[in-house]
Amino acid sequence: MNWFTYFIRSIFEAKSPDFIGETGEWKLERYLSELPASCHVIRDVYLPTRDGATTQVDAVVVSRHGIFVIEAKNYEGWIFGNKESRQWTTCLKGKNRKFSFQNPLRQNFKHLAVLSELTGIPRDCFHNVVVFVGWAEFKTEMPDGVVYGTKLASYIQRFQRQLIKDKQIGEVASAISQWASSVTDEMRRSHVLNLKMTHESAAAGSTSACPRCGATMILRHRKKDHGAFYGCSQYPSCRGIRPA
Repeated sequence: MNWFTYFIRSIFEAKSPDFIGETGEWKLERYLSELPASCHVIRDVYLPTRDGATTQVDAVVVSRHGIFVIEAKNYEGWIFGNKESRQWTTCLKGKNRKFSFQNPLRQNFKHLAVLSELTGIPRDCFHNVVVFVGWAEFKTEMPDGVVYGTKLASYIQRFQRQLIKDKQIGEVASAISQWASSVTDEMRRSHVLNLKMTHESAAAGSTSACPRCGATMILRHRKKDHGAFYGCSQYPSCRGIRPA
């Protein structure tokens, strides 16, 4: 997407979720292109989790100074939040419109944990990074690990302590890519469906409600044959399932 295409589409599709998502990906790619060639960048990474579901990472940067796990947010307006809060809030400037969203640092920590488990690399070699690529402005103090898109490359290059040997950087990036390639197209589609389901209220008797506890069900895949089934989001404390 070039600037002219972005301008034209922004006129007609400014509020389209697909356009907002594509714009965020385009901006993130621009900011990542500012990194030196010594950094290995892996974009839009889907990873399998131990419970048979999947998790999606916007980008992973592997360098001698560690593995940077990046969660991108394409929001506008004022942002209110801190490292400890479960929810952050965005408020459109000049308008009485607010909505809350999950603390992205917490959200991204799950991605970091999955990558550490899959690769066997200690968690202290990973960096949790949240980047705001839209026209957002923090009205509270910006937490550590949170940056604006224009500062992403300089933030990553600010780290100087070597955590990964130079000869192992390519091997680490390859291992992450191999795990990502193990996620099938069906599992990717299930991931998108799960995101939609989490925004719907669980109705009794529907596939979105656990028959045991009433919590939201998540579409999962068995490790043995990748067969699909609905599993309770509260697993392992609840082991309710439904056929897909």
